[in-house]
Amino acid sequence: MPTPPRGSKPSYTTIIVAIDDDDPEAVCRRADQLALQFDASVLLVNVVEPFAPMVTPGVMGGATMVTPLEAAEYDKLLEQHRRRLTDIAANMAVENVESKVLESADLGLAIHTEASEQGADLIIVGSHGRHGLALLFNGSTASDMLKASPCDVLAVAI
Repeated sequence: MPTPPRGSKPSYTTIIVAIDDDDPEAVCRRADQLALQFDASVLLVNVVEPFAPMVTPGVMGGATMVTPLEAAEYDKLLEQHRRRLTDIAANMAVENVESKVLESADLGLAIHTEASEQGADLIIVGSHGRHGLALLFNGSTASDMLKASPCDVLAVAI
């Protein structure tokens, strides 16, 4: 992404909105405002940790095994996340909204990769403003997004 000239106002064309398990209302409201202001498209993303197959002992090094029930439950989980994103997108004011569930154990990397692939120039995330021990134990999506981001990041207080 080229750096805009010093003193120029930002202009966004593709906005990625990271949706987690919290209430996305504040984050989506900000995305709506910016997307309407800049006539930008919006991509809602939710990162789901990939299914971890069970490792069975008894074979040298263990053997991975996925039972049909476990695989079906994981597929059901992915579908629930897709439906949730579709519902959120339907309630946004901006018309050009898409949604995508990403499967990754590394939330920051998954969203950065998607931002690069989509040519996004803004990532919007929610932030609880955690610090100290709360940050240590609960982590921070906003902090993850700032590290090595391919574009601007906006942390919205939730």
